Amino acid sequence: MKRVSFHEFIIPYIASILVPEEFWELFTIGGISPRDVEKVRAHAWKLLRTDRFSTIKICYEFCVYFNEAVEGVNPYLPTLLQENSNGNQLSNERLADYSLCPLRVNTRSPRGYAEEWYGKVIREKLYSLYLDCPTGITLMYKGKPNAIVGLYPCNESTLMIYQLQGVRPINIETGERASSRGIAPLDWQKLLVDIAVYIGNNMGFSTIGILGASNNPWVRLGHFTLEDAVEKYDNVATRLGFKPRSDGNFYMSIEEYIEKHHKNCHKNDWVKIK
Repeated sequence: MKRVSFHEFIIPYIASILVPEEFWELFTIGGISPRDVEKVRAHAWKLLRTDRFSTIKICYEFCVYFNEAVEGVNPYLPTLLQENSNGNQLSNERLADYSLCPLRVNTRSPRGYAEEWYGKVIREKLYSLYLDCPTGITLMYKGKPNAIVGLYPCNESTLMIYQLQGVRPINIETGERASSRGIAPLDWQKLLVDIAVYIGNNMGFSTIGILGASNNPWVRLGHFTLEDAVEKYDNVATRLGFKPRSDGNFYMSIEEYIEKHHKNCHKNDWVKIK
């Protein structure tokens, strides 16, 4: 008989007490243990300030299907890259150098370093990818992260973009920040929003949101000026047609976004995975 350690026994037992009975429905979606449910509950409370079952359920479903959703974008990525190449014609060889990689925060905190991406060295460059929400995607170029979009549901119908950020690794030899060559020819902010919209549509959301500068946690902590946040978030949202709401964030329906930015693509062509 296999011996079970104290932690293997007691943590699921405690979680089973903490998780209300209605939440056990989530295990039929593909859950592994009560700890997974409790972690999503913690994220929902700390990030969204809610403990509603309907919101936590959609967040849990999003986490379960997230990797599959990101993988589903990769075949369409060359088209998105060409559409966001600022008029440049990218060769097939260059397009093949891009890919998408899902990122997750593996703690009860909704923010933190992505799994397997803290202090990772690639070709004498040091990468530590920090996420402003539990899940994100990094645009890879030649096997190296170049930009990040952090995205997570904020309610049952809306997928919120919490983070749009280029990646600047540290050169181990000089200690200086290096640039990311892969995003140089791209309108990479719109590309990342396109990817979020694609995933949002495929996972059944009807609205995409972009966190406004006034709600940016780094502005509140004093690590990011309000002017910089307005430039990198509010101005991007406005340029793409998002409208501000009273909560300080920007929103747009997925159907309207696809009609505005992808005229040759009907909403139903983006097949849902769920």
